[in-house]
Amino acid sequence: MLYFSYNQHNMKIRLLNALVFILLFNASFAQYDTGIVRRIQQEGFLHSQVMDIAFQLTDVNGPRLTGSEGYQRAASWVADQFKKWQLSAVTQHRWGNVGKSWELKKFYLGMTVPYYRPIAGIPKAWSSAIPDRSGTLIVIDMADSLHLNKYKGQFRDKFILIKRNLSLRSNLIPDANRFTEEQMALLGRNLFSPRDTILAQRRKEQAYNRALIMFTNKVKEMASQENAIAILSTTQDNRDGTFFSGAAGSFASDAPDHFPNIDINLEDYQTFTRLYTAQVPVKLDVVSQIQMKPKADGINVLAEIKGTDPVLKKEVIMIGAHLDSWHAATGATDNAAGSAVMMEAIRILQTLQFTPKRTIRIALWGGEEQGLLGSRQYVKDYLMDTVTGKLNEAGRNVVLYLNLDNGTGKIRGIYTQQNKAAMPFFEQWFAGLKTMGSFIVTNQNTDGTDHLSFDAVGIPGFQFIQDQLEYHTRTHHSNADTFDHLYPEDLKQAAVVIANLIYRASMEAIRLPAKAK
Repeated sequence: MLYFSYNQHNMKIRLLNALVFILLFNASFAQYDTGIVRRIQQEGFLHSQVMDIAFQLTDVNGPRLTGSEGYQRAASWVADQFKKWQLSAVTQHRWGNVGKSWELKKFYLGMTVPYYRPIAGIPKAWSSAIPDRSGTLIVIDMADSLHLNKYKGQFRDKFILIKRNLSLRSNLIPDANRFTEEQMALLGRNLFSPRDTILAQRRKEQAYNRALIMFTNKVKEMASQENAIAILSTTQDNRDGTFFSGAAGSFASDAPDHFPNIDINLEDYQTFTRLYTAQVPVKLDVVSQIQMKPKADGINVLAEIKGTDPVLKKEVIMIGAHLDSWHAATGATDNAAGSAVMMEAIRILQTLQFTPKRTIRIALWGGEEQGLLGSRQYVKDYLMDTVTGKLNEAGRNVVLYLNLDNGTGKIRGIYTQQNKAAMPFFEQWFAGLKTMGSFIVTNQNTDGTDHLSFDAVGIPGFQFIQDQLEYHTRTHHSNADTFDHLYPEDLKQAAVVIANLIYRASMEAIRLPAKAK
């Protein structure tokens, strides 16, 4: 097996290695069975099961918060499906205590004074339960952060709203956009990044959000001591019937119980603020039934198509996506879409009775939303030497890891994480898929998902570029992240593209190079 090296000091050796690499690289692409490529497309577009898989993960199994019963149901269904497809080495990798199991069993919030109106909202994950209670509203201004003591004794039987300088601004940008050809060209030249605007906004909000969290925690402490009912919170993006939710605090088994914190729409938040400012009493009813256990297993689900080449079968092509979601909806675009596409890709190859040279392994991860927990633990448990802290033999044999986790949009290319040596491989592989769109291979990094667990230890790990559609504007972590926001034709395209890429990678005469150090 030839490995192209960037560290040879002798220029002649480097040139010789480069020449041999190029000759083998180009020769390897003549060996592909174009019949299999056509059959992949026919199976993936004419007999697709990707939406059936997504339906099972979302509507049937429901929200899949890490450690919850919903997540465990989904993991068991995935494992059973892998067995039905007769994949090898089907495993539910239980990687230890992930923390508290939290499941929302019943929730209702309604305004009863000055008139009746149901209020859309949801408790933040790992919030404590609320028995059936009624109470009035109190509004606290963040400007009072140094004078909280003046509210002492006023929180009993109260719903607490922290006043912020928010406003409902008209959104003149469509929820769903596809990247233009001009944007894709700029992306390929590293002159455009889809995440720049999002990251800039996050940086702008970080300091304020830290202050808000500190202030909210002080209020929660006082509220808990005085038997208040709940804190009502929102964000600038919680608008037009969509609200985004997250965690009330640490989910560790030894973490204290978290005072109830309910996310609501900005429109309702502003209504409450105006009424309170006008000294119009506001009364609310709430009930929040929570099932919480102190410990829950972290679970990854894995399966394989075994390699057949006597030498190459020990090497592994991995594909993956995270199976867990947040709880405000059923986690369709984040990330049942990625999980369903990866399952469909491996189903296509198994249905075609494809016999790869290298082993193909699929992994659906738990705990991604809490910090890539499942993929990081898998890498630690199976791919690392615990003594040296370096890759063990199994880790060195993982040739490639491909991840999908940016919504329902079709694949438009790939981020190579500054692994320039990998770019020619992807460019060549994508070149054979022109009927499914134009693809860009960019040397840029992208973050926030499970490919980082592999990239961090020197295994070539990559995340795809996707049309983001409604992802950041509407569905990501929100109550709108449901099956109806999935785009069937895009998911079919993604599954066919990935099936082709892993077919190509599993049959290469030479392995994809790791990133130069």
